Amino acid sequence: MHELAICQGLINQAERIAREEGAGQVDNIVLSIGPLSGVEPPLLDRAFEIARMGTMAENAELEIQTGPIVVKCRTCGSSGEASRGGCMVDPPFERTRARRRSIDAARANGPGVVDRYG
Repeated sequence: MHELAICQGLINQAERIAREEGAGQVDNIVLSIGPLSGVEPPLLDRAFEIARMGTMAENAELEIQTGPIVVKCRTCGSSGEASRGGCMVDPPFERTRARRRSIDAARANGPGVVDRYG
């Protein structure tokens, strides 16, 4: 269950930041999970309940944010959500003169801490 390992690392990071900031506890953690991350939010919630025991985050709330796959065209630089019917959204990509679309996933993975001050 790699969600437990993710939560343990997340809590270690949150505790380190809390100590650096002079905080006595962690109240809230906001985490962004990309659709290609391989992380299951319900399993992450359960793992967080276990991982936070006996830590500075013992009473913390975990907020998990999910979002779409965002792609960026290497040719024109435009970006947008990937669509189910094709490799990317129609506008503005349909306007590009490139015959072959070459894209990068700009935001699809995760997890990542969104806001350390939540």
